[in-house]
Amino acid sequence: MIIRVKKILLYGMKKDLDQFFPKAQEMGVLEFISSTSAKLDDLPPNIEELVHAIQILQRLPRALEQETSSDMDILASRMVSIRANIDKGRMEESALLHEIDRVEPFGDFSLDDFDYLQKEGKRFFQFFCVSKSQAKKAAEFEELIYVGENNDFDYFVSINKEWKQYPDFTEITFDKPVGMLWERLHIVQKEIQELEIEIKGYPKYFEAFREEIVKRYNEYALQVSKDGVVFPIEEKSFFAIQAWVPLNYMSKLEKSLENLSISYSEVALDENEKEPTYMENKGFARVGEDLVAIYDTPDATDKDPSFLVMFFFSLFFAMITSDAGYGFLYLLLGFFLQKKYSVLTHIFVRSRDMIPRVIKLTYVLAISCILWGGLTGSFFGLSIGPNSLLGKMTVINYVAKKKADYHLRLKDDVYQTWVKKYPELERATSGDDFLEIAKQGKKFEALSTFKNNILLEFALLVGALHVSLGALRNVRKNIANVGWVLFIIGGFLFFPKIVQATSFFVYMDWISPSDASGHGIQLIYGGMALALVLAIIQKGWAGLHEPMSVIQIFADILSYLRLFALGLAASIMAETFNELGSSIPFAAGFVVILLGHMINIVMGIMAGFIHGLRLNFLEWYHYCFQGNGKRLNPLYLIK
Repeated sequence: MIIRVKKILLYGMKKDLDQFFPKAQEMGVLEFISSTSAKLDDLPPNIEELVHAIQILQRLPRALEQETSSDMDILASRMVSIRANIDKGRMEESALLHEIDRVEPFGDFSLDDFDYLQKEGKRFFQFFCVSKSQAKKAAEFEELIYVGENNDFDYFVSINKEWKQYPDFTEITFDKPVGMLWERLHIVQKEIQELEIEIKGYPKYFEAFREEIVKRYNEYALQVSKDGVVFPIEEKSFFAIQAWVPLNYMSKLEKSLENLSISYSEVALDENEKEPTYMENKGFARVGEDLVAIYDTPDATDKDPSFLVMFFFSLFFAMITSDAGYGFLYLLLGFFLQKKYSVLTHIFVRSRDMIPRVIKLTYVLAISCILWGGLTGSFFGLSIGPNSLLGKMTVINYVAKKKADYHLRLKDDVYQTWVKKYPELERATSGDDFLEIAKQGKKFEALSTFKNNILLEFALLVGALHVSLGALRNVRKNIANVGWVLFIIGGFLFFPKIVQATSFFVYMDWISPSDASGHGIQLIYGGMALALVLAIIQKGWAGLHEPMSVIQIFADILSYLRLFALGLAASIMAETFNELGSSIPFAAGFVVILLGHMINIVMGIMAGFIHGLRLNFLEWYHYCFQGNGKRLNPLYLIK
């Protein structure tokens, strides 16, 4: 949840400063307002070098026994220097290997002797290379002498009285013969080896570096916060400093000031000053807060969207992944990350607080995929029949049977279309018979078609609910949203009549077709009229533009069709890889199925994150989210 903050002025006797600031750092909720340009995120050089050193250590194997040192700066400086020299050596090694590869075909010789021959013989010695496809052109020039080949190139030497160029031939010049290059390469490689041996002795200081960074950052943060202190009186016996504090910590602040000659007063915000946003969430909503931060920080006046973003993101991700089998793999990944928790905290030192939430997010997405895959009967793209044990337990198969029952009972156009394709359907007496008869080989065609129709409609229903929820969350700022929610409900009831489709509200026997269309059209017109009236009441004549919102609402809800489209694509890919693998020998088929599902999983994760977040951040946010906030950045103690 978002907790409002208050701007206060703290003032008191200078003698209590050294006691107050450590208490404030321990409390971890006060953001002191400083007039200096120093920021807590701008690390000084003595900390930056330690951070650089520990980043180097993260790429090395951990030492079981840890040691400390009296001068961490010397160690850090040496490590940074070693790493820089290794990188420099690697670059030189790569350049030498490239140069050797370029000039080695000409052999080893003395450049001094070569220069002497050119000078005394009064001849130009030139070296050339040409691709093998163009090498036949060398026959046109009798002075070209073939010396060898390397990497699909032929190499030649020419001796002429004057400098000469040959078409399609590249002249090669060099400063050192290949022997000197090899000699230098061996020296560089030996230096790199010695440096790598030396740097492997430093992981034993990993914990010492981490503790020193924490200690120095806490000291630095304390000093930066103290920079905001001013002394209004010349003797500097009295101090004052402004700060932001969350309202729910006011009592804790008052308690920390007990026995200190320090008081506080509330201060009005300066013109154009923005109140920082303080968010306080736990559990499921805390993970959602991390997702919210990917896009923007809420404004202090916003309602915290963390829980709803997390809930709908999980739902969208599951609908896009659309497979319970993949969900079990994500669950195994969560178990693996949980087991490797201690290792991860040492690798990702600067974001170690986020690791438990990443693990929790993995579990949430895994369970969401398992539940959605179970409801829709999708497991590694395997075909599940309607009358199998698993098929009977699947919710979507039950809904599909109700749809089949409805069309069979009415003998409507849908039924007639299927009868033309499967004449045996005339003897069907139930939805089970309908779905069992209308199939080709092992593929239940009617079941597959009905399931796709159901999933498509459900995607639109999710979109309508999501947008409506966003509109209602912002109803105080835009009361016209009440009318638009009624419009959305009416549109969902009436729209099937326009496209001549049957809504699951109808074939589930929750409402008759005539009532759905009748109530729907009334809600559409009534909702639009109500939205216009409420907009004029709240905004005056500017409210006359409100009817234009219908285009935005319609486009936003249709955008949720991507959930159906991406989920369908994932299911088709899984089924296709299974069919390809089963049609070839077992060993090759196993590889095809394994690689195919790996590709599908990677694409599903990418699509799930991109589109799952996009529907929250774009389609939903503009109904209930102002954003552009500035997160509260309090002084706190890293432990």
